[in-house]
Amino acid sequence: MTAGSAVRVGALSPAGLQTAVVRAVAPPRCSAVTAPFADVHLRADPDTPRGMRWTGCADVLSGRRPLSVRRAGLRVARLLDRHPGCLVAVVPHTGGGCVAGVRGGRLLDVLPVAAGARLSAG
Repeated sequence: MTAGSAVRVGALSPAGLQTAVVRAVAPPRCSAVTAPFADVHLRADPDTPRGMRWTGCADVLSGRRPLSVRRAGLRVARLLDRHPGCLVAVVPHTGGGCVAGVRGGRLLDVLPVAAGARLSAG
């Protein structure tokens, strides 16, 4: 995501479908105030030879080959199972978005939001 872009995130839970819009903002300037709260994550691409070397120590894995939504979800689950140090795995899907999975088993279908689009709750 680039600064100013947004994605709509939907998560299915026992309470029903929850949606939120996540907007990217420019990273804050590091200062004496913000430095203690900064967190750095290593991202690796498991679909490239160079990225494969870093998958064992990356806490974010993001693939680049789009798959069907079902296969993307299976790939995310496999990446999280195979790499216990990974906290988040993301695989693009052919529907134009991506499937993101977090440690603990939750999968999210992330869809792009057009600039200026209005979203309704629910």
